[in-house]
Amino acid sequence: MSDTSSSALPDSFPALHASQLSVTTEAKRFNVANCGRRYGKTELGKRLLAESAIQGSRVAYLAPSYPMAHQFYREMVDSLSGLLTEREANRRLGFAGGGFIDIWSLENGGDRVRG
Repeated sequence: MSDTSSSALPDSFPALHASQLSVTTEAKRFNVANCGRRYGKTELGKRLLAESAIQGSRVAYLAPSYPMAHQFYREMVDSLSGLLTEREANRRLGFAGGGFIDIWSLENGGDRVRG
């Protein structure tokens, strides 16, 4: 998983709390975390996706509904505006190293996500 101690992310990303830090430092190939409401799952996801994309990885965020996907997209654009090299109408955020974040909605069965 990503090294959050020397992150290239802007200060607009909140610092990880102790449990989130444990999740990131102890991560393996497959992980399960029992996280309740208000844990910060979305904020953790934003951080992990952004760190991976900045390093050149191609990653995706899948939201249950279009409004949730759009909100996530807007928040990521606002947080990463200085690092983005491209923003596409189809909710793809591109970075200088070739990495990108695709943001998809799973409404209507999520058929568009299938390859």
